[in-house]
Amino acid sequence: MVAWTAGVLALLTPSPRGGCPATLIPTPPVTSAMQRQTVESTNIKSVGYDPEDEVLEVEFHSGGVYHYVGVPPDVYEGMLAARSKGRYFGDFIRLRYPYEKVR
Repeated sequence: MVAWTAGVLALLTPSPRGGCPATLIPTPPVTSAMQRQTVESTNIKSVGYDPEDEVLEVEFHSGGVYHYVGVPPDVYEGMLAARSKGRYFGDFIRLRYPYEKVR
């Protein structure tokens, strides 16, 4: 089972004794090989999406790259179709999905 806690994506492993709580094992850092497309935005430089894992990758003009986990395809498509990518991102993605800074 995968969990998101304290800004760390981690794997939950059950206790071998069965009665103790699960253990959090941090996953290794993610290196991005996702294809991103440039978008017209004053804040967002490019976006990419992995439909199998429902991961949205956002690159900001400031240089930061983030993965947003559990983003459904229709939310990604909505962002691409939005007149204001930054406003859509702020309204429908930023505080609604767990994220991880990739770079």
